[in-house]
Amino acid sequence: MKKAIFHACANWRKQIVAGILSGVFLAVGIRAEEPDLRVGIFTDTHIGKTEESCLLSRKAFELFKKYNVDMVVHLGDLANNHYPEGYKIYRRFFNEVFGDRKPREIYIYANHDRIGIKTKAGFHVDMQKFKDALNIQNEICDKLVVKGYPFLIYPDFPGYSMEKKMTADIREMIKAHPGKPVFIMDHVPADGTNYRKRVFDQFPQVIHFAGHAHKTLRNELCIWQGNFTEVSAGCLDTWRGTLIGNAPSSKKSDEVLVMDVFPRKILLRRYSVTDGSEIRPDNPWCIPWPFDPKNAPYNLAFRKAHSPAPKFPDGAKITVSAKGNPFREMEFSFPEAFHPEGIYRYSILLEKKMPSGKFEIVMQKEEFGQFYLKETQRQPTEKVSISAGVFVPNENYRITVSPQNFYGTLGTPLRQEFKTGVPERGKIVFESDNPAKDCVYMTGKTVLKPEDGFFRYPGGGDKNHAQLIFPKGIWDGPKGTHFRVIIDMAVEQPQNARCSLVLRSVKTGLNPHGRIYTPPGKTSNFLICVDIKKMTRKDSYFLLIRKGLPGKFAFHSVRIEKFE
Repeated sequence: MKKAIFHACANWRKQIVAGILSGVFLAVGIRAEEPDLRVGIFTDTHIGKTEESCLLSRKAFELFKKYNVDMVVHLGDLANNHYPEGYKIYRRFFNEVFGDRKPREIYIYANHDRIGIKTKAGFHVDMQKFKDALNIQNEICDKLVVKGYPFLIYPDFPGYSMEKKMTADIREMIKAHPGKPVFIMDHVPADGTNYRKRVFDQFPQVIHFAGHAHKTLRNELCIWQGNFTEVSAGCLDTWRGTLIGNAPSSKKSDEVLVMDVFPRKILLRRYSVTDGSEIRPDNPWCIPWPFDPKNAPYNLAFRKAHSPAPKFPDGAKITVSAKGNPFREMEFSFPEAFHPEGIYRYSILLEKKMPSGKFEIVMQKEEFGQFYLKETQRQPTEKVSISAGVFVPNENYRITVSPQNFYGTLGTPLRQEFKTGVPERGKIVFESDNPAKDCVYMTGKTVLKPEDGFFRYPGGGDKNHAQLIFPKGIWDGPKGTHFRVIIDMAVEQPQNARCSLVLRSVKTGLNPHGRIYTPPGKTSNFLICVDIKKMTRKDSYFLLIRKGLPGKFAFHSVRIEKFE
């Protein structure tokens, strides 16, 4: 009975609950049925000019050939810049792997392939150069039918809205191919531009594939369903992800999708191209067809309701270690928690004990669990570090660590009290308990003054960003000079929004560390502590605030230390 249920994807909501609870889905019989169409999908390869930079792409071709795909889809940012030399190597590898039995190809036109060739002629002329250099057959915007299934192709940020065109194209495909899914191949996620989601929400037939986000396919949130289905195709480059109060280090990704299209279901299998292994082979993503939004198996609320809370092993404790004397950081070690899909994040709360005996929040942050690693690479012990810049000498603190699944459910936390020694300190080159007076806050080119202690934040991308500009002369030193920046602030945004914070170079526009995200909603004390090294001798930095929705910021204090 279970085989029949899985084979047809009928009653899939019950099946996915059983799979989540047990950590296992039945794989029996999936491969026995031949699909109408098989597609290899990958994205964000960011190749350079060398053969070495194209090796993961070659491995992707070899995997796609092994599974005899009918079509290969690249969702954009093929190269890191417009590199005709790299395109030639990429094309040669494709031809060598597939020989005389080449699958059909689709390429999405994305921004990185335009870097280095931007002309006054505009987006379409620039992208034509990319098309010619790689000998791409599909157009920048295109409509294709492959083995009876409709595909729509759209470019990355052409500089104008495609809302009307997308709406008309989808309606046309639905009318011409009733009962079939409409596959949209794109670079930008649906939440990357408001009009995409606005369009797709009208059509449950849409299955939207996107790149750009640089996620690992071991992240279960790469598939999402609401009124339509959204799939993030991972990347063959590096990913960092989104963490509150922390700038995660970049991690290498080597993952691709193979999509099998059947009349009554669409199966998505995830693979590591390095060794050809399948990610969670017992649990391929399965979209039952026709799609009913009311019974969407990958709806976040449904998954949250039926996924168990993560759990630490019985008797688990946090071990606290000061690294160095004076200590440069505090390290917290604890056993890995368990969830059948892996631990997505650990939520960490640092509190300081006050003279009254009560604990007050000093810092909140998140760290990824080991979900992104193969099981053979995972360690039994997790380690989290907090910089010495956060701590006051010889004071009592408490650390709380809570495991979190992919859908936001927290498990029972671990807690540990400890006392600090003497923290490492650099030379203070700037310190202020009144940053509103001693620094400059700007949105665009407009200098703003605080109102009731808060600065207005317009929200949105780079055109509506905000900047906190520090006094001149504090960044002196050669390339590689180590600075530590500690900023305590308050944030007020809607509950569904968070901002991205990063130090940005005035000279190069580059960032010396990864993005830090604020908690959603209202936070009265949000502390960030960032250690950076100057990228060039002439670098100086400002705090850039991006993304999110309109809200308010207040800055309680800033301290910048320099280590000779």
